[in-house]
Amino acid sequence: MAQLYYRYSTMNAGKSIDLIKVAYNYEERGQNVMCLIPAVDDRYGVGVITSRIGVQREATAVGDDTNILELFMKENERQHIDCVLVDECQFLKKHHVQELVEIVDSCNTPVICYGLKNDFRNELFEGSYYMLVYADKIEEIKTEAPAEEIKEEVKAEEQIEEKAEEKVEAIEEIKEELKAEKKVEEIALEAVKKEAPASEMLEK
Repeated sequence: MAQLYYRYSTMNAGKSIDLIKVAYNYEERGQNVMCLIPAVDDRYGVGVITSRIGVQREATAVGDDTNILELFMKENERQHIDCVLVDECQFLKKHHVQELVEIVDSCNTPVICYGLKNDFRNELFEGSYYMLVYADKIEEIKTEAPAEEIKEEVKAEEQIEEKAEEKVEAIEEIKEELKAEKKVEEIALEAVKKEAPASEMLEK
């Protein structure tokens, strides 16, 4: 059973590169994908999905009046489409999201959409709002920690390990000291036992 996936995150979290990787994985298995991107996102040219590391992929531009279902049906007649991938889905209109739902429900084709959830005022985009309403699965893409943060975490873990080792060594030293004290007590006790008969005879 196909589903509509909404994968959201903040900016620079790797949404576009994730979409490109998903497309590659489908095509590597000999399957066909249909990639879409709103025409309003023309930062790198209309109809181009571009990751922040520079990897690009051509896509069909979706205008405000575009009927995505009709686009899909035409392309699906030409070649069977196994998955629809949408980048920057926050810029979609309500009818676009409803058309994607129709693709999932009527054609049993999975649709995976990537985009932001909130704008700079922390308000939902139109596309994001209807994705939250209609999506079967909503997934947050976690922002990867910067290299410096990772280094700091590794250092902290190493320090914790060092302290743990120091504690273990201290405990072992205490155990050895206790063993030594116990031996001294045992030797003293044996010496007392050996001297006891002579002292008893003296008392008699």
